[in-house]
Amino acid sequence: MGWSSYLEDMITKFDEHLHEAQSSLKKPSDNYEYSKREAITALKEAEAISHLIRDHLEDATSPELDAAHEIYELRKKVKELDTKYQCAQYQELKAKKEKTKIESDLSSKINELSRQLKDEKKKCRKAEKDFERIASKAPGAAMEAFMSDGMIKKHKPEHE
Repeated sequence: MGWSSYLEDMITKFDEHLHEAQSSLKKPSDNYEYSKREAITALKEAEAISHLIRDHLEDATSPELDAAHEIYELRKKVKELDTKYQCAQYQELKAKKEKTKIESDLSSKINELSRQLKDEKKKCRKAEKDFERIASKAPGAAMEAFMSDGMIKKHKPEHE
């Protein structure tokens, strides 16, 4: 039985005593004095209960003991913090996915550039071997290839 149940019981007793006092005063009785004493007794008991209720009401409405408001504010704060936490988790997951995608893209780009570099080195070695083969068989033809108008235009420095 909690505090609120205790207060409800006291209010019920208070109401009973008031009803008893009212009925004692209203009913026509041969012994009016007896009814009057019963009514006064019931009113005194109701007054005592009223003082108890007021004492508990002071406690219940005290700003230091505003449990309902405090619980409401704490629940509100918990909900707010939970929302922030979920947003932070979402942002972290989003950042991880973005980082993974960037790393994957960079890895693909590195692999592609590595293949291109390998292919270019292979072409360069083949061209060097071809040149060496041509130069060893016909050195004049090799010189003529380097001195042609197309090669000169292709390899001519721009600042001249």
